[in-house]
Amino acid sequence: MVIGYDGDGRPHDVIVVDGHEAAVTYYELDSDARLLRRGRAQEWLHQQEQRATQASPQAGRWIRRWAHQTAQSGAIAVHGGA
Repeated sequence: MVIGYDGDGRPHDVIVVDGHEAAVTYYELDSDARLLRRGRAQEWLHQQEQRATQASPQAGRWIRRWAHQTAQSGAIAVHGGA
């Protein structure tokens, strides 16, 4: 991963795989999100679905999977592929 900064000081992250720039998807799960704590899991899942539709197909699959795991059990199961 290469992190550079533009003229305004904003970071510009690039991931290079085998000499080629790869797309970067940032997704952060908060198992203590306010909506989840208030029992509004469906609304929270809707927000995650919106993020998933904006990501690449594979990243979207991870987002959906992890969001459902988080809404159900408060954590993600980290094993296996997408």
